[in-house]
Amino acid sequence: MEIPRPLKGITILLVDDDPKHLQRFGSSLTVKGAEVYLAEDGQEALEQLYNGLRPDLVATDLDMPRRRGNELIEAVRAGGSGLEGIEQIPFLVISGAFTQKIITALEQQGGVDCLMRGTFGSGQMVETILKLLGEQN
Repeated sequence: MEIPRPLKGITILLVDDDPKHLQRFGSSLTVKGAEVYLAEDGQEALEQLYNGLRPDLVATDLDMPRRRGNELIEAVRAGGSGLEGIEQIPFLVISGAFTQKIITALEQQGGVDCLMRGTFGSGQMVETILKLLGEQN
């Protein structure tokens, strides 16, 4: 029996400073067919983007060293040299630590396409990714 691969042909940049989260989500998304690139913080993610990575979607945590998730989003949305053509890439923010203050700040900043918080399974994440990408096309 063939495993369903609903994310086949989709490239995702997954950004999180927790190696367990990178492993868990990265493996789940790969099994579902996605090509997944990993970054341990926003700075590493930004470097990959400057070096030519052009994912279909970025899934990022917020609270990370060197460059936080909201700073990564802000830099990509601003565009500039090396980031041409990806200013509108969908951002999925994943965190277990959303407070109303954080949500309000993200809404004011703009640029976040979806927030996922708390405990969720890979099925919910896949569904959210497909919905985001469907809305972008």
